Amino acid sequence: MHKLIQIFKWSFAGTLAFYASPGESAPSRADEGHAATVTWRIHGEWWRDDAAFETLLRFFDEHRLTGKIALFTGHSHAPAPLGFFEENAPLLKRRLAALRARGFRAGLNNLCTIGHADEEVDNAAVVPGAMLFTDWEGRVSKTCGCPNDAVWRRDYVAPLYRILASTEPDFIWTDDDFRLLGHGAAVRGCFCAGCLRRLGERLGRPKDEVALYEKRSGNWRNVFDRSRGLVVGR
Repeated sequence: MHKLIQIFKWSFAGTLAFYASPGESAPSRADEGHAATVTWRIHGEWWRDDAAFETLLRFFDEHRLTGKIALFTGHSHAPAPLGFFEENAPLLKRRLAALRARGFRAGLNNLCTIGHADEEVDNAAVVPGAMLFTDWEGRVSKTCGCPNDAVWRRDYVAPLYRILASTEPDFIWTDDDFRLLGHGAAVRGCFCAGCLRRLGERLGRPKDEVALYEKRSGNWRNVFDRSRGLVVGR
C-alpha cells in the first residue's frame, strides 16, 4: 500500500485515480466477464520520466489492479499549446505500446479540449481569432475557448485530436471541460459574440436584429439587463 500511495499521490484525480464505466465495448482480456471496468489515470510525471515509468510498470506487474490505463496528456487545467503535444506524441506512443504489450488497454485522458480554468495563463494555447468562453455579465476566460467557436474547433481542437490519434491509443478519454459553467473568470456561458449571433438565428429573429446581437455583444455591459438578470439584444 505504501508503494501504491507513493506512485499516485500527485494524481489530478486524487491519490487513487480511477473511473468506472459500465457497458464498455471491445473489452480487453483483463475486462472479460466483468460488468464494469476501471481505468487508472496516470499523471504525466510518471510517463515522461524513464525511471518513473519503469517503476510504474513494475508496480502493475506486481499488482494487477485494472485492465485499462489512461495517461494524462497535460499537467494544467488550461489548454496547452499544440507544440507541447507534438513534442510529447512520440514518447506517448512508446509508453502506450509498452503498456499494451503487458496486456492493458492503453489510452489517453485529454485534460483540456476547451479548458477547465485560467491556470498558467502565460503558457496556455493562443488561438488567433478564436472566441474565448464568456459569461452573461461579460467576464471572459483568459484561456478557455468557446465550444461553439469555429476557429477554436478548426485551429485547436481538430489538430489536437489528430496529434493524439497519432499515438495510436486504444481510447481517448475527453475530460469534462465541455461543461457550461466554471471556466476561470467566466461563470456561466457561453455568451460570446458568436453564441449570441447563433442564439438569434436559432430563435428566428430578423437579420438586422441578429446583426445587432453580434455588434452589441462586443460590449457586454450594455446587453446585460440587471433588472431581469438576462443578456438581451436591445
